[in-house]
Amino acid sequence: MAEWGNHPTEMSDRQLIYWIAIGLISLVAPVIQLWEAQSISWLGVLLGAFVSTVVFSKATASTRPGQYIDTGWNRIGMPGRFVALFVFAVIVWWSIFHFEPPLVPLFSCVLGSFLGLIGEVGFVLAKRVVN
Repeated sequence: MAEWGNHPTEMSDRQLIYWIAIGLISLVAPVIQLWEAQSISWLGVLLGAFVSTVVFSKATASTRPGQYIDTGWNRIGMPGRFVALFVFAVIVWWSIFHFEPPLVPLFSCVLGSFLGLIGEVGFVLAKRVVN
């Protein structure tokens, strides 16, 4: 179970397929929101994809801030990660309802971030298949 914190190049094929499946399932909410709005912000999609690709890259993980975050994330363990993600989700949910930001750019950015995640993991899996 500890392997789930590893970079995609260090994960098994099965874990990579799970990452892709989680990303595809996570696409449902932003796609529904954007479909209902009949609009999309391509800048938001590109920004989300860029940020998720940079944050999820091995180059970022090897920097001093990346190592600091990675060490802290590993130190809090699985229960701490769950609490951190739950608190983050509650803060995001509260912020959306309290501040009422424009949802099209927001959901476009979320869509792009999941597409970036799926793309990076997909490339790692594709490189294994080709080799």
